[in-house]
Amino acid sequence: MRNSLSLRIMLSGAVVVILTLLITAILLVYLFREHIEQHFDALLFDHIEELVAATSFTPDGSFKLNWSPQDPRFQLPNSGWYWEIRQAEKTLSSSRSLQGEQLNVSKLQGGGVLTVLRKKRLLLSELMAESLLEIQHFSGPDNKLLHAQLLVITFPQANQEILYIATGPISEVDYDVSRFAKQVIISFWVLGSGLILAIVFQVRIALKPLKAMSNAIGDVQQGKKERLPENYPDEIQVVVSEINSLLDHRTETLLRARKDLGNLAHTIKNPLAVIINEADCIKNESGQLIHK
Repeated sequence: MRNSLSLRIMLSGAVVVILTLLITAILLVYLFREHIEQHFDALLFDHIEELVAATSFTPDGSFKLNWSPQDPRFQLPNSGWYWEIRQAEKTLSSSRSLQGEQLNVSKLQGGGVLTVLRKKRLLLSELMAESLLEIQHFSGPDNKLLHAQLLVITFPQANQEILYIATGPISEVDYDVSRFAKQVIISFWVLGSGLILAIVFQVRIALKPLKAMSNAIGDVQQGKKERLPENYPDEIQVVVSEINSLLDHRTETLLRARKDLGNLAHTIKNPLAVIINEADCIKNESGQLIHK
């Protein structure tokens, strides 16, 4: 089996299929995670925009939140879905899920795991200055790893900047990616198995003429046939034609040798007859020796 051509083709085909599917699976999972994270960011920013839109100020400049996001996940304690509004280090308002605690976020442009930092102008008429948006990862009150968006806005009515925070648990992203990865693995396992079986089937079909040619050569060796059949595929027919040419040449050589032997026998037949007759006339031991 070490020198089996079919085994080499099958193994090389299987390796190519496995590597291709593995690389494709990794790429798909990576792209899916990018998509989920972008969707996650967009959802958090929608909640921040809702909080900004709900913000108003009394005539004396006091903060007022007219409504809060209605997402039920913000109502569940320790859900990982939190929002908080701060001015300086004071919490102006927060979600029920926080239960009065503060989020331990890093200062903007400061510590923490900073992944994105960009400026974004919100389409709200009362905002006069550009707002700074930052994305951070940090541990929440229940030690869950959170994905957070922080937005700092300077309102004309407020004396200080106001910080808006919206968070969601990274575990939800990981869960979606893990579930998708399992589906990809199962799908690609089925696909890979089918492709490998197809390679095995194709190799057996493709090499079947070689097996037939081997059997035909065996028939020639046993004297059952004089030549190989001429009904092979074009790629093999070239070899078959060369083998048949060698067989024809061998046949011609044998016929020529037989003819030469026949001519030689005919040539020496008469001289041998004369010698035998002469030997019969010699009665001594020499004649008997010649006769023999």
